[in-house]
Amino acid sequence: MNNQDYMREIGVLPDGPKESVRGYLIGLLLSLALSFGAYAFAVRHALSRSELMGLLIVLALSQFFVQSAYFLHIRRETVPGRDRLFAYCSFSIIVAIVVVGSLWVMTHLNARMMNPEEQMEYMEMH
Repeated sequence: MNNQDYMREIGVLPDGPKESVRGYLIGLLLSLALSFGAYAFAVRHALSRSELMGLLIVLALSQFFVQSAYFLHIRRETVPGRDRLFAYCSFSIIVAIVVVGSLWVMTHLNARMMNPEEQMEYMEMH
């Protein structure tokens, strides 16, 4: 079995070009809907802070599974359990690095962008 047959067997490569385009379009539309939905809820402030955070976490997890299914082709019916677990763990580690790194950069930029008086107060408190 060559590499391409294995990739097709576990579901990474689609069977035909029509399936590939259709899957990518469905994934794109779902990803855009989830992204714009999260943006709309965050901008409108229609929910309390805790409700908004809960909703954003649910939308982010939904985005995670949509992208893993339609763009990484990790689907339940095609990928064996062990390979699917490995793929989800790898994908989760990469997402965690990006999220934690982004939050770390934004936190430090927030402290660096203060005017000198606010910066002194911040440094005294922390």
